Amino acid sequence: MCRIFTFLLFCLVSFSMSAQSSKVEVSYELCKDDMTRELMDFQDIRYYQVFIKGDFSGKMCNLVMVHCRDGQLSYDEPIRFQEKDSTIRLTYFAQSIDSDTAKISLKSKAVHSTRKYDVKNCKSHILMETYTEAPLTTADTIPVIAYTTGLVQNFMFEGKPVTGIDYCGLRFAKVNPKEWSEKYGVKDFVYYIIYFEPFDIGKE
Repeated sequence: MCRIFTFLLFCLVSFSMSAQSSKVEVSYELCKDDMTRELMDFQDIRYYQVFIKGDFSGKMCNLVMVHCRDGQLSYDEPIRFQEKDSTIRLTYFAQSIDSDTAKISLKSKAVHSTRKYDVKNCKSHILMETYTEAPLTTADTIPVIAYTTGLVQNFMFEGKPVTGIDYCGLRFAKVNPKEWSEKYGVKDFVYYIIYFEPFDIGKE
């Protein structure tokens, strides 16, 4: 009898969790216009559009910038908004101003922000997709995009040892950015996360 009760309780909890959360998909799109892309390359401007698709009805969206400085994470105050559509579209621009300063712009229906940030050695930084291994739901804290360098790799070129940056190695590792510092030694970068919570009109 106890086993049956435990099983029924497990099923009830699982059903409740699945009812509260729903599937989320994140996709990325680069600039499609060749001339604009060449102009951005000339000015060292990075660009990405991020599309977050899911059922966001009845949920408050929280978008947070996370800053990793010398391996230590700090979190900005969340940008809170409601999304009535099934797709959240975020447009990012990033540009290295000097070796330790970057300008990052974020545009969406909820926010228009352009600021300068202290990011060490950011001349080699790019906007990078933050792929994940596991499927995503509205119950997860979801990494959205990162402004980062890649993995430092030593290799031989024309018989001489050289050092290069492997962006694909970091991108397709599908590791959460919060683990990059400890796992790969990537210590100075910024990234964005989004998480969802039930909308409570009494708190707004």
